[in-house]
Amino acid sequence: MRRGIYCPDATVTRAQMAIFLLKAKNGSSYNPPAVGVSTGFTDVASDYWAAAFIKQLRLMALPAAAATAITAQMQR
Repeated sequence: MRRGIYCPDATVTRAQMAIFLLKAKNGSSYNPPAVGVSTGFTDVASDYWAAAFIKQLRLMALPAAAATAITAQMQR
């Protein structure tokens, strides 16, 4: 996806959605706390470029069961 282009039919990744939601809530300069040793997801490494956003969204908004269900849906 090219930057600055509106693509309503494009797939949005979990990483992109986490960043969209957290920056919408906290402001465009928001940066989440460091990940630590684990993101809480088996498929998101702690050194993944968006790991801190994904973990923070999970901690702020999603119980583990809901996060697992969303992850499963996104992998289909």
